[in-house]
Amino acid sequence: MKKLILPLLLLFIIQSFAQVAINSKWQFKGQLKDSSVKAFSLPATIKGKRDKDFLVYQRGNKLDTLLLNEADHRQVFGDNCQLTAIQIDGKGLKEVLLTFTVSESVSANDEPGKARFYKYEHTINEIWNLDSGSQLLMFTGSYFNYNKVTDYIGNIQTAVYIDSSIHIDSCYYSAKVSMDAKGTITLKNIKLNYEERCGNDIWIRKHGRGTFVFKGGKYVWISDKD
Repeated sequence: MKKLILPLLLLFIIQSFAQVAINSKWQFKGQLKDSSVKAFSLPATIKGKRDKDFLVYQRGNKLDTLLLNEADHRQVFGDNCQLTAIQIDGKGLKEVLLTFTVSESVSANDEPGKARFYKYEHTINEIWNLDSGSQLLMFTGSYFNYNKVTDYIGNIQTAVYIDSSIHIDSCYYSAKVSMDAKGTITLKNIKLNYEERCGNDIWIRKHGRGTFVFKGGKYVWISDKD
């Protein structure tokens, strides 16, 4: 009996220490309801470098980690992240849907006679396979990009504003995103403003309403237009 107690006690100490180390060094962003998967960010310490995002999850009786930044063109977490677990590929650990919002707003007066205001807010959705460590899907459920330039005369504190214009890259869209028990994702109730300002590369403008269906080990887009 003593031989059994010692390994169990050692395992408890190791897992407890790992948990304390994670919480003390990384910024907590969110978790599943059962706490089996948690999302963290490790802030960058070098200017120009990006934060590192991780998932920490339970695999059997031990903790494991998955670095998310390896995916191409991936946005880093915002202030928080919503996690949903669902069995999509039918084997191993459940896949994890991550939903988070990244945003920034900037006011600048870096050019005489012009005041600039810029704001963006994007809601990102990602699905990750914990067994393979791969990203199965990434798409933007809502997109807000606003760039306003105001011309004025005089000092900025006592300015007389003479003109204001929305910049060409300003664009807004949103979609209602839902996922069923098989992992099929549906986008509907599309709202699109400043349509003439949204370039053709805007994903929702090209594809519109439809569904992502998991087939043959990957997600396939099926448009309602088809």
